[in-house]
Amino acid sequence: MNLTAILNVGRLAKAANATARLAKAIGGKVVPVLLELVRLENDISGAGKGERKLQLLLEWAGKQFFTAEQAELVEEFAGAIVAILNALKVFKK
Repeated sequence: MNLTAILNVGRLAKAANATARLAKAIGGKVVPVLLELVRLENDISGAGKGERKLQLLLEWAGKQFFTAEQAELVEEFAGAIVAILNALKVFKK
């Protein structure tokens, strides 16, 4: 297994863990978070805009149903998912 494959396995494990923790904390409602994350990634393209996208995601999450503790899990989830999607080159830069 090459280094890239090892890193991708690590990213997948981190994303799976973050997804499970978030799902447990918010009663399994992870899909709306994922859809909002993807929407923001598509709407706000370009490098260096990650902080803005995260801020908007957390604002959205706060309006939906999240507590401050759950917001931390949303942030962890978003980071893990975006790392995988970026590695797969899903989003345009």
